Amino acid sequence: MNFLARYGIGSATNARRAAQSLVDKELLLDTHSLEGKSYSVHNVFFSHWLAMVY
Repeated sequence: MNFLARYGIGSATNARRAAQSLVDKELLLDTHSLEGKSYSVHNVFFSHWLAMVY
């Protein structure tokens, strides 16, 4: 909840939709493991932009 409030994302449902949209656009990669699902940035330019914004 702190993460969602800190970055103004809204609800957990909005975060899931946003993440899925970025996966569909191939900007994020989703990985499934025993610990659960995780995401990593696939696009180098998107990664640099995220680093500058946050």
